[in-house]
Amino acid sequence: MCSQQDEFSLFNKQKTSIDTTCVKCKERISIILVGTSGAYCRACFSEYFTHKFRATIGKNPIIRRNSNVALAFSGGNCSAASLDLLVKGLAMETQKKLRYQIGLLFVDESCLHENPDGSAELTQQVENLMKKSGLPYHTVKLEKVLGMAYCTEKQKIELQQESDENMKMMRTNLQTIFKSIKTLTAKQEILTRIRSRLLSLEAKRLGFGYVITGESNSRLAITTLCSVVFGRDGNSLQQDCSFSDGHRCQIAGGVHILRPMKNTAAKEVVAYNNLHKIPTVFVPNLSTFKEARDSIQTLTEKFVVTLAVNFPATEMTISKTSGKLKGNEEMGTVPTSMCGLCHADLTLTTITRVDEELDDEDDEVVDCVVDGRCRHFKLAQECDQLFNQFCAVLPLNCKQLCYSCTSMLSENLLN
Repeated sequence: MCSQQDEFSLFNKQKTSIDTTCVKCKERISIILVGTSGAYCRACFSEYFTHKFRATIGKNPIIRRNSNVALAFSGGNCSAASLDLLVKGLAMETQKKLRYQIGLLFVDESCLHENPDGSAELTQQVENLMKKSGLPYHTVKLEKVLGMAYCTEKQKIELQQESDENMKMMRTNLQTIFKSIKTLTAKQEILTRIRSRLLSLEAKRLGFGYVITGESNSRLAITTLCSVVFGRDGNSLQQDCSFSDGHRCQIAGGVHILRPMKNTAAKEVVAYNNLHKIPTVFVPNLSTFKEARDSIQTLTEKFVVTLAVNFPATEMTISKTSGKLKGNEEMGTVPTSMCGLCHADLTLTTITRVDEELDDEDDEVVDCVVDGRCRHFKLAQECDQLFNQFCAVLPLNCKQLCYSCTSMLSENLLN
């Protein structure tokens, strides 16, 4: 039998001391404990952090030399650290200089904020940070997504002109749409999807070939668990949390979305910003000042962050697990179409599953689409018109949506 001293206890874990020398150089005093890797000094940590970012890009040779790359900049910790690393990588004295043409792209979500005056001031602060970087930057308003369709076929329709009157109308329509959504969970998920679409399509319009986001390992771990809870399949989950989004946004006529910070924890990002005194701007979002139980995303975030305090490898384990999942192409499954919201692959099996889940066992088998409307979506007429007024932004048809998006929309937009 094992003695009590040999038994594993969650409450008697040995504390790792930071008051030691650096595990790499063995000379300087360490200042930060990095997960299970040990304690690093200032110089070694900066080198470690930079190498991890550069190595992630190098191991996934998707970006071609001399390509135009857009960084999705929000002013937060992750995007600010990504900007600093890219600027240093473009310097002439840098070894293995990055051979990219970098630009910045900021999505202004002030239309969803409760305080428009305060949002304008925060937007100006973010633009000042982008201006100081010396790189070309662009600001696009979130409501512009109502003029961007979910597939290239729909985009052939003539889009509305970007006049002040039309932009004001789209702003009002988007505010009405989000007010009609019942739960904070659905609001956050829809916002994430339409933001990705806007970044991808706007980047292509500006001449960029790729979009880099600052999603850290901690954020991707939360996204992984949320995707499982939402009922997304392995193919969609793998594209949500891997380095590249696959061909998802390209279906809508956009560009690749890449995540070079996927192996970096949020704690490391904050430490890097503090050591190098990188300025950041906090922009409130839909979950600001909300309780943990108000949405699945906030509750999952609290669970992962709390668990990672005593078990630092938690976030990396979750995100790496999602990266091991295989997509439909690797498994030989041929997609028939794409989801109109998340752009996940739709196969015949997926469409059949959606019909079976939405229909009751006693229901007669009838045609799903009647008079051009899906019988599973009994939406308020004003919501239907707002969603599809500008180039059919969102298909309200269960055969053009995955199971997760269909369930979420039907539960939140029904009368």
